[in-house]
Amino acid sequence: MADLDITQASKMVSITGSSSTGVEQTPVQSTSQGGLHANLRDASGNELVSKQIGTQVTSTDVGLVTNSVLHAWSTAGGGAFVDVKANPSGSLMTSASVADGSGNNVTSHSAGASRGLDVSIIDGSGNQITSFGGGTQYTEDAAAAADPVGTVPILVRADTPAAVTTTNGDNVAQRGTNYGAAYVQVVNSSGTLIDTFGGSGGTAAADKAAFTYGTTSNTPVGGVYQDTSPSLTAGQEGAVRLTANRAFHTNLRDVNGNPVSVAQVSTDYHLEVMQSSTDFYLSAAGQNSSTTNLAAAATFFGSIEDVFAQQNYSILFKADQPVTLNIKQYIDAAGTYKVVDNQFTIPANTGWARSGVMNGNYLQVTVTNTGASTTTSLNLNTAYGTIAPSTALNNLPVSLQEIDGTALSYTTGIPTFLQAPTRATYAAVAQSTTLAATPTDVFTIYGSATKTVKVQRIIMSGTQTTAAARDIIINLRSTANTGGTSASMGARPLDSTYAAGTATTLTYTANPTALGTSVGSIYSAKLLIPTSTGQPSVLDLNLAQTFGSPVVLRGTAQGLCVNFNSVTSTGGAVSCVFIWTEE
Repeated sequence: MADLDITQASKMVSITGSSSTGVEQTPVQSTSQGGLHANLRDASGNELVSKQIGTQVTSTDVGLVTNSVLHAWSTAGGGAFVDVKANPSGSLMTSASVADGSGNNVTSHSAGASRGLDVSIIDGSGNQITSFGGGTQYTEDAAAAADPVGTVPILVRADTPAAVTTTNGDNVAQRGTNYGAAYVQVVNSSGTLIDTFGGSGGTAAADKAAFTYGTTSNTPVGGVYQDTSPSLTAGQEGAVRLTANRAFHTNLRDVNGNPVSVAQVSTDYHLEVMQSSTDFYLSAAGQNSSTTNLAAAATFFGSIEDVFAQQNYSILFKADQPVTLNIKQYIDAAGTYKVVDNQFTIPANTGWARSGVMNGNYLQVTVTNTGASTTTSLNLNTAYGTIAPSTALNNLPVSLQEIDGTALSYTTGIPTFLQAPTRATYAAVAQSTTLAATPTDVFTIYGSATKTVKVQRIIMSGTQTTAAARDIIINLRSTANTGGTSASMGARPLDSTYAAGTATTLTYTANPTALGTSVGSIYSAKLLIPTSTGQPSVLDLNLAQTFGSPVVLRGTAQGLCVNFNSVTSTGGAVSCVFIWTEE
């Protein structure tokens, strides 16, 4: 058996063996810890077994001592294993090889100065793994491929997001919802987390989109309660100002965007609005205002001015010569369609003022000097805005041109409605009618089948054997009386041009057998009826004045009846007059 002599003084290994040529000793460099890797081979150079340091090597494992081989680590070999063995010839041999457990040499790539080992990865069953997970890696800021291939990200489900690491710089897997959506944390440009946002969001709607009550969602409008009114400058954003009762502060403006001042809120909660100075503007000189003097018979023609947005005009004028002033209104700017032309004659040295309604879209003022000389102090001032029309005495004008849309005619300057009545008027008279013993309806007037009868007035007086105050009741009936003894009171027109009256009037000397259906009483009074030698009293009942309207009878079934309330009468004789109109 060969002796294995290992010395560590210089961290060198000495191997002593015997062969046919004698004993040779070969130094082998060991590791810094004195360890020695050994690779045992047989006489043919084949590896017998691989043993770790500290494992006893038996003769069975080694074989012939002269053919033993040690496999040591050589620093000079660049980290390769070095086989040291003694040939049968007795000379030492060194070779660098890497073998697997079956004695097969490990191959390597031949390219390059460094020969990397070919490595196969196997699973727990010894099967080679030929494919692996992962994805294609891409360089930052490089152009993207048309159809890139990459690794699908995977998330860790976390129904309740919470911190998962405690140390800055640790790796952490991204979390997501049970729907596979990733949680996202918003940060600002400085990297600071943003956890709160302005408002709570809302529902957006398309312009002019349909709105369904109780269904369509919308976003409530909010504001800020503020007692004072902090001002903003142009371009600044601001919150809407609220009152303590959550109402919006409102700034009223006219159609031109100018503020409208509120004088007060009245007790019935309507706004009394004061006009702003911008609601009234002056026509520029040369348009429909002028101070240029006019020669005799010369005419100033104002421009046809756009007044479409104005309600009224106001014109002031004075000159030292008499003039004719015309106010013309047009539909069109060319002045082709004139709709109003009001002409006024103004004496010399007389101040003149008028305001009127702006019905046209365009207005023009003309002034003609009708005097014998050139004016020296002409002043025409035209303005537009919201101002009530006025008369020459600065009163509000009252139109006498029409009533309910019907034009009025004039006779010597007096409107016809102030002259004789134009409605057909009639009178009916019952002279000293003898009353029944217990009189009910004594005088009646019923309507017409062709006209509307309006009872204007009832006049009564009378005498009886014993003076007394008699009950007088005016009743309306919806059906006619029947029976009794009656006579017509007639229907006499108050103008011979009126058609014959169509109302029916009766006076009863014997009570009706059956009174018509009563609608109700509209008047009741005591009438003092004296004896035949006494002074009679007169009941003059002006229905239109008393009630604000005459009593209107429509159709032959409607009637007005004078009833004496069935009080006993002796020697009574009463006269009655009905006055009515028919339309």
